[in-house]
Amino acid sequence: MGIGVPRPMKKMQDTSLEAFIEIQPKIGARQKQVFDAIKEMGNATDMEVAKKTGIGIRSVGPRRNELVKMGLVTEFGRGTCSVTKKSAISWMVNYETD
Repeated sequence: MGIGVPRPMKKMQDTSLEAFIEIQPKIGARQKQVFDAIKEMGNATDMEVAKKTGIGIRSVGPRRNELVKMGLVTEFGRGTCSVTKKSAISWMVNYETD
């Protein structure tokens, strides 16, 4: 699951957690599925998210892009996808540091 060694999860600042709780009702069901999958896996490519959630790859990418624009997900790095065995970008939840 995911590319490379996942970074240790960092504690969210209280304001970041409050912002996430406030925005959560504003994100769609598919966005939440993508977000939850990335969070659970630590970091993941779009194909890994598609496999885990059962959401089609053509829906995962746009939902992940929306999460990136909201600041909830960020790029982790490039490596080999466990699904395609090809080079791909991996994504992670955007935790702010204290």
